Amino acid sequence: MSRLKYILVLMMLWSGSLHAATYRYNGYSDLIGEIQYHRVQNHDSWESIGYYYDVGYLELRRANPQIRNIKKAKGKVLLIPTRHILPEKSMRKGIVVNLSEKRLYYFVDDYTVVTYPIAVGRSGWKSPEFTGYITRTKVGPSWRVPKSIADYHYKKYGERLPEVVSPGPDNPLGNYAIYTSKARILIHGTNQESLIGKEVSSGCIRMYNRNIAELHALVQVRDPVHFITTDEKVGIDSGYLYYEKTTPYHRGDDIEVYEIINKMNREGQPVRVDRGLVEEALEKNTGIPLAIGITG
Repeated sequence: MSRLKYILVLMMLWSGSLHAATYRYNGYSDLIGEIQYHRVQNHDSWESIGYYYDVGYLELRRANPQIRNIKKAKGKVLLIPTRHILPEKSMRKGIVVNLSEKRLYYFVDDYTVVTYPIAVGRSGWKSPEFTGYITRTKVGPSWRVPKSIADYHYKKYGERLPEVVSPGPDNPLGNYAIYTSKARILIHGTNQESLIGKEVSSGCIRMYNRNIAELHALVQVRDPVHFITTDEKVGIDSGYLYYEKTTPYHRGDDIEVYEIINKMNREGQPVRVDRGLVEEALEKNTGIPLAIGITG
């Protein structure tokens, strides 16, 4: 990490201006964060609660399947899914976008990670899986409307979009953009923050505006970028094996938890699991890390 970035991170931490969930991590644990709780108040919505705790809409709904209508849930306690298993160790550098989890991780250095909720590509416009890097960043980006999006918009709404949308409140890129080596795939802000945490974009990654401003200040050109679709994560913390299952980004993906466990055993990291707990985690599908066994 450059000295300038290091100083910037310290200043943001000390001033309390860092909005993201920021964690120190080490080689002894694969988990970050702690579960929080929220008692539903008047005028709460899924979107307002998500924004307050920096979690996405679908993350929050998945963690609280017992609550169907938030407007009728006054006084009930929601579980806030703010504990996560980190992406696998080989990827802990630069940006990792987990499309299934709808969450972005940025590894500031070998000990510090920040994480943010994101919106991803919708059906027919799925965000791609790839490994690349950051090519450039931009404050006040203009949006050059792709022909495919312009045609879709005209067909659906009967309205023609301009070839270029200038910076401003009508620009769907928001005020900051991070360009990747994958053509036309950006990480950017939004003029519809209520959609964060959903599958709504045309392939790009959307973030809360406060978060993209922060990430924009932290990243550097040539930082690695991984877009993955990991809906099953396994991690170790304090001698326990944890499993995190979320809804696959691509429907029909196979269940791989037992293959992951067998691989750990083959590679000299012995673990013992309770299959009943594994099946419970699969059934609940909450996206929250659950202890399923022990190590050693």
